[in-house]
Amino acid sequence: MALQLGALREALIEAGASPETASRAAEELAGHDREFGQLREEMQEGFFEVKAGALALRTELKGEMAELRTELKGEMAELRTELKGLRSDLSSGIAGLRTDLGRETVALGMALRTEMAELQSDNKLLKWMCATIVAGIAAILLHDFLR
Repeated sequence: MALQLGALREALIEAGASPETASRAAEELAGHDREFGQLREEMQEGFFEVKAGALALRTELKGEMAELRTELKGEMAELRTELKGLRSDLSSGIAGLRTDLGRETVALGMALRTEMAELQSDNKLLKWMCATIVAGIAAILLHDFLR
């Protein structure tokens, strides 16, 4: 005989149902109760499986995030090292440019001094030539005037 809900069967009989009808109704309700109980158990099992899966996923994600952090820290350290190298190269390049600029400035200064000395020498020569021409013209004029 199938599982019955005894109190329900007795209540149905007292309400006027025949014992056979009350037994079938109680058995049917007991069957539904069993099905609901099985569904409840399956849902609980499913819930625990989902919860376990979520915990496993969380653990896996934490591990991956830790790996990514470690990888990111390593890459940041590499970038810092590269930046230090670039700064050093830039500083060396600027120092080289300053040295070259200093040399060029000295060379340009010397060239300007030389050019200035040549111009001063040419200026003295022109003054001497002008003085000679003026003296020559004065001599010619004086010669014509005295005649």
